[in-house]
Amino acid sequence: MTLRRWWPVLLIVPAFVLFLAYLRMSRAVTVNSDGASNALQAWDLFHGNLLLRGWTLSDVSFYPTELIQYGLIQLVTGVTTDQIHIAAALSWTLVVCLAAWLAHTVVAAKPNASVSTALPPAPPHSQPATPTAPVTAGPDEPTTPTTTRDSPSPASTSPTATASSSDPPGGATADGGPVSPLGRLKGALVGGGWLPVAIAVAIVVLPAPGYSYQTLLSSPNHTGSAVPLLITWLLIDRARDRPWLPFAVAIVLAWGAMGDPLITFVGAAPLIVVCAYRALLARSARGPDARLAAAGIASVILSHGVLWLIERLGGFRAPKPPIEFSPLEAWPDRAHAVTRMIGILFGTVRPGIQAPWVETTLQLVRLPGLLLAIVAVLVTAVAALRGTADRVDAILAAAIVCDVAAEIVSTLPSDLMATREVVPVLPMAAVLAARVTTRWLRGPSPTPLRVRLRVAAQSLSAAVLAVLLVGLAGYVPPRAAPVEGQEAADWLRSRGLRYGLGSYWVSNNITVGTGRQVTVVPTLSGDGELLGMCWQTHTDMFDPAKHDARFVLLEKQRPFYGTPEDVVTQYGPPVERKDFDLYVIFVYDKNLLEDFTPTC
Repeated sequence: MTLRRWWPVLLIVPAFVLFLAYLRMSRAVTVNSDGASNALQAWDLFHGNLLLRGWTLSDVSFYPTELIQYGLIQLVTGVTTDQIHIAAALSWTLVVCLAAWLAHTVVAAKPNASVSTALPPAPPHSQPATPTAPVTAGPDEPTTPTTTRDSPSPASTSPTATASSSDPPGGATADGGPVSPLGRLKGALVGGGWLPVAIAVAIVVLPAPGYSYQTLLSSPNHTGSAVPLLITWLLIDRARDRPWLPFAVAIVLAWGAMGDPLITFVGAAPLIVVCAYRALLARSARGPDARLAAAGIASVILSHGVLWLIERLGGFRAPKPPIEFSPLEAWPDRAHAVTRMIGILFGTVRPGIQAPWVETTLQLVRLPGLLLAIVAVLVTAVAALRGTADRVDAILAAAIVCDVAAEIVSTLPSDLMATREVVPVLPMAAVLAARVTTRWLRGPSPTPLRVRLRVAAQSLSAAVLAVLLVGLAGYVPPRAAPVEGQEAADWLRSRGLRYGLGSYWVSNNITVGTGRQVTVVPTLSGDGELLGMCWQTHTDMFDPAKHDARFVLLEKQRPFYGTPEDVVTQYGPPVERKDFDLYVIFVYDKNLLEDFTPTC
């Protein structure tokens, strides 16, 4: 019996344990209206409204991605707040596993991914004479050099082979006999095959409480968008010369970009730029890099085309993302804000929620991962410009730079809650740090210094990972209230008030949190009155023939969504008013949807 038969168990068991830990963390975050809106849309999608007719979504629709995930989970849980926590935990578990997988591929990577190996073969007259004929290759493949007595074999000169030449063979003992499963496992550990996995997992495995929980383990915040990105890079890494690869890449990127336009900038754009540059260096318009660049362009066309078709068929509407350049003088401040966002993701900017010694320890433990990632991006960028970088490494570095740079130069929000905009940086940086570090430690020349550093890296990675796993298992965050505005929701339910209007952040989340016993429809303040909000709403929500709205729920600190003056001006004095610290409720004895002005 070999370990190969047991790899599903070896993968599923720790993944399930991670899922349970992340579910516990996710439940420490109150469900907001964003995730609740997606839950309502997923329910409608899985109950016959395949094009989500009548819905106006957010500028990130999540239509073919998280909405599908939500709908599948709802088949078991129904529309509940816990369904949102389950989806968040599952998404981050997938991200961690895919990052580990992509990091590990460097161990068995083919030594033919740099531009130098993809260059066209030299003319016959410039080839050195050899007694044997060269082995020819296809038009898009590198020429395989012939092994002669005076030239080393390709296998002996590859970084992977060189580094593993001192390791015991994985399939046989010193006397040629078969190796037991335990021996195979020992060989993998001693040989360092687990090192890139340990580095990548150590960087991503333990989100910090506070902003990191809210970003990585709550409503869809571009977190799940890392899944199609990592799948794409895995395809490029593992199926390098397969003829179907460009088609698969175009489809996966288009699938992701339909749900999240960020993938166009962090996935398609770096793929196009990197592969087009490599094709230019290789002077090949028909090679694998040229085909991958074309796949990136095709993914953009395909995603926009499908969304255009859905809207023309009467499906959902999605506002365009507010993408504009910020003033040049704002860039330094925005750059500083982005560095704090990156620190939150990597766990080096701590929220101060846990004990000081715990915060300090975890901060120091997480710092090497951030430094490795920075060095890996810089080293890969230089190598990519020289044409010597691995294809996937170059794409990862370009994607990281694109995401960070876009946040700095755009007008997207730059507060700490906007950390969601740079979420894909974390898993991609973890993978790049693991691949670059492992490749350097494994070759091309196994000097005594490299061997010692390799052993030290294995020991340090094991220690860091152990500390983080202890933190993952040992910290039990307090469970949060189910939804924002829970006290207002409880009061409305106790009074038998079933339908009303309200501020966005206490609207759809209350609808989901009460199991639709209380429905709150999002509103805006406009010209001294309440207006229907064209964001995460359905046109039927404002139909007075279908619904009888008898209350207005407002947030005192967010007048943008409506003010008490708006309500009184529009509807007159209420029959009852209930004040909370953060909220106020106006109750009426008439249907507030009569003569209401929806803006959609």
